[in-house]
Amino acid sequence: MNQADKKEKAIIVFARLPVEGKVKTRLAKDIGNKNAASFYNVCADHILSEVRKVKESGVGLFLFYSDKNEDGDIKNWVGDDFYFHSQLGDDLGTRMLNAFRLVFKEGYKKIIIVGTDVPDIDSALLLNAFNELNENEFVIGPSEDGGYYLLGMKTLTVDVFEDMKWGKETVFDSTIEKLDNKKARYKILRKLVDIDTKQDLLLWFHKSGADNPVKKFVESIK
Repeated sequence: MNQADKKEKAIIVFARLPVEGKVKTRLAKDIGNKNAASFYNVCADHILSEVRKVKESGVGLFLFYSDKNEDGDIKNWVGDDFYFHSQLGDDLGTRMLNAFRLVFKEGYKKIIIVGTDVPDIDSALLLNAFNELNENEFVIGPSEDGGYYLLGMKTLTVDVFEDMKWGKETVFDSTIEKLDNKKARYKILRKLVDIDTKQDLLLWFHKSGADNPVKKFVESIK
């Protein structure tokens, strides 16, 4: 990859194609495959649009997609603002570690990673995360389900991805324990809702004050 000369900040986005039956499968059990895929599409589009806004601040944008065979379709869906790469690894931790490793090798100094399941991610939150990395080694955004929706660091740190029970409610606490054991300086962002189930969707809908395309879509299917 040939990047711009200034490689200070980068955002990694993990995403997948919004294909019925392949995204939001737990949510689909309650609202159907079509609505679940449409929800993911709207949510991902919203988050990607917010990520694009920070590009003007000199941030490199990377999108790591879940299936290497999706390369062409992903690029057609997302457009030209991102550098693309397939996710590499057998579990979420390994895939995130490999993504961070690749982007650090490109020369970036502050890197954050987000997914596409949290409708309240916006450009202000992303810029604030980078600002927190001025004074801290790590920044992390906890999600209501016990995981995290954002992780940022200034040095590749392998052990925060190792020996983790991904998908469990202990992920955030275990990560904080690792950071405390390292005596690392970190900042915890506000807690947000990561939507995997109908219960998550309703929690977010009633808790969030956001007025965005995701909320309008949820209103249309309620």
